[in-house]
Amino acid sequence: MLQVKERIENMAVEIAQKKMGTEFGRLGKDKASTEARQKGVATLKEVLGNFEKQLRRVGDSADLRQHKATQSSEKEFAVTLDKGVQQLDFDVNVEKLATVHQVQIANVAVFANGKVKLAGSASAISVDTTGLDLTTPEGVRELAKRINANPDLKDVVRADLRHVPGQTTPYLLLTATTSGKAAEFEVQSSAGANLVGASGAVVLAQGQDAVVKIGSAGMPEHYPGNKITLFNGVTLSLKKAHAVATDTTRVSITPDMEGTATNMRALVQAYDAVRKQLRELMDPGTPGASVSPDGETKTDVKPAGAFYADASVRALLRDLERNFERAVTIDGKTFDPAQFGVQRNADGSVTFDQKRFEAAYADDREMLAKWFGDTADVMKRDTATDLDKQPAGMRLAVRIREWTDEITGVLKHRTDTDEIVAQRLADKEDRLRARFTALVARYTDELARAEQVQQQMKETRGFVDALFRGSRKSDE
Repeated sequence: MLQVKERIENMAVEIAQKKMGTEFGRLGKDKASTEARQKGVATLKEVLGNFEKQLRRVGDSADLRQHKATQSSEKEFAVTLDKGVQQLDFDVNVEKLATVHQVQIANVAVFANGKVKLAGSASAISVDTTGLDLTTPEGVRELAKRINANPDLKDVVRADLRHVPGQTTPYLLLTATTSGKAAEFEVQSSAGANLVGASGAVVLAQGQDAVVKIGSAGMPEHYPGNKITLFNGVTLSLKKAHAVATDTTRVSITPDMEGTATNMRALVQAYDAVRKQLRELMDPGTPGASVSPDGETKTDVKPAGAFYADASVRALLRDLERNFERAVTIDGKTFDPAQFGVQRNADGSVTFDQKRFEAAYADDREMLAKWFGDTADVMKRDTATDLDKQPAGMRLAVRIREWTDEITGVLKHRTDTDEIVAQRLADKEDRLRARFTALVARYTDELARAEQVQQQMKETRGFVDALFRGSRKSDE
C-alpha cells in the first residue's frame, strides 16, 4: 500500500513539473538576471568608489606633480611638503623652540583654595579645595582630579602628581596643554599672591614661542608651536635652535619626477581597473549563451555581462575614456595623456609607460598639473564654468559622483529598482510554489481515485471470472 502511495505522489509531482516547467524556467531566468545585475551594481559601485578615492588623494591631500626637499642640515628641523608647494630655495635660522609652561608646587598646602591666572586674563580662576587635606597623598590626588575636571581649566592646564624620593606627599605639577608664551599661567594663593618663589612653587619650564628667521638677517617670526608653516605647502618641525645666531639651514624644494611618476602610475592603474570592470560588465558573452530553465548558467559558454545591453553604462565608459585619454588644448598647447605615459594596449588595457612620461615631463612639467587641476572634490567645483572646460580631475570626479552619490546617484536608483524587482520575483515564486503544491495535491487526488477505480475493476473482473468458472464446472 505504501509503495502505491509513493508511486502516485511521484507521478503527481512529475505531471505538475511538466505543466509548470515553462513558468518556473522563466522565473529562474529572471532571478538569475536580477541577481547578476545586483552583483554588477555592487561591483560597479566599488570600482568607481576606488577610482574616486584615488582622484581625491591626488587632487586634495597631495598634488599630481610632486616636489622634494633637500636640506643642508637635518639637525635643527625636518621639512614636510603638502599640497600647493612650489619650487623655491630659502635659508632658515632657528633662534628658539616653543616650550610648554610648567609649574611645580612642593608644599601643596599653600595652594588651599588657590587660583590660576591665565596669560591675558584679567581675573583668576578659583580652585575649590574644601574638605581636602593637602598634606596627605590622598588630598593632593583629589586636588589634581578637581583641577582636571574644572571646566575653566581642563582645556588649558593639566594637573599631575610628581613623586619625589623621601617625600611622603607628592608634588603638584601644573602643565599648560599647549606651548607658547600665550599659554603661560600664574599660580596664586587664596589671597591672590603669586606662589612662585618663597612659597615653594617653582617654574620648571617657562612658556615661550618658537622664534625663526628667514635668512640670518631676516625679521624674527614668532610661532606658538614647533610645527610651523613658512610657505604654502611647506611645514617645518623644529628640533633644536641653531648654536650661533647667524647660522642658517638651507632648504631647496625642487620638482620630484619619481614621485610624480608614482602618482601618475597609481592613477592610471585605478583608471584601468575601472575600464576592465566596465568592459566585463558589458561583455556580450558567447553567442547563444543562455540560462537553463532551472536558473543555472551553462558551463560550456560564457554568459553575457550584467550590463551588456545597458546604454548608460556604455556612455559612462565613453565619458571616462574621453576625459582621461583624450588630448586637450591648454593655454594654446596640446596636452596628450599618451605622451605622459597613458598607453592603450592591443588587449584594451591601459598601462603606464614611464619612459614616455619622463620625456614629456622633462619637456613641460607644468602642463601635467594644469591638465589634472588642483582638486577632484566635487564640492569645490566651479559651477560658473562649463564642466568640459574644467580640469580632468574635476570632470572625472563629477561624472563618477553622478553615479555613486548615496542619495541621488544612478547606482542608488539601480539598487532600489533591483530590490523592488527582486521582491516581486520572490512574491511570484511564492505564488508559483503555492500553485504547484495545489496542482500536486489535485493530481495526487485524481490519481488516487483512478487507482481506486482500477482496483475496483480488477476486483469486479475477478468476481466475474470466478462466476464463469463456476458456471462451466456446473455444466460439466
